[in-house]
Amino acid sequence: AGALRSTMPVFTILNAGTQFPILIRGMIMDILSGVLEGILVTDIPLPHAAPLLSASGHLVAINYRQAPKREKVSMAISAETLREWLRPESSTTDPDPSAR
Repeated sequence: AGALRSTMPVFTILNAGTQFPILIRGMIMDILSGVLEGILVTDIPLPHAAPLLSASGHLVAINYRQAPKREKVSMAISAETLREWLRPESSTTDPDPSAR
């Protein structure tokens, strides 16, 4: 869906599947690095576990939690990081099944 960058607009929908859904627009405020690589800072504080979408509708991140000490800011896990966690490039077989 393109490279992530600061100030990139992101969207989420509250009340999806109801008669009155609400589109919320925000932006990526920061992309963390080092041990926090894959964590984004956004100005969409709620809802937690909400998908953050790009303008083209691609998944950018999943809102994780409110940022410590910053009321209207949240932390999100990037879609790329989620892909890495869910589909690691390592072997999918247990190297030693008897070790269980």
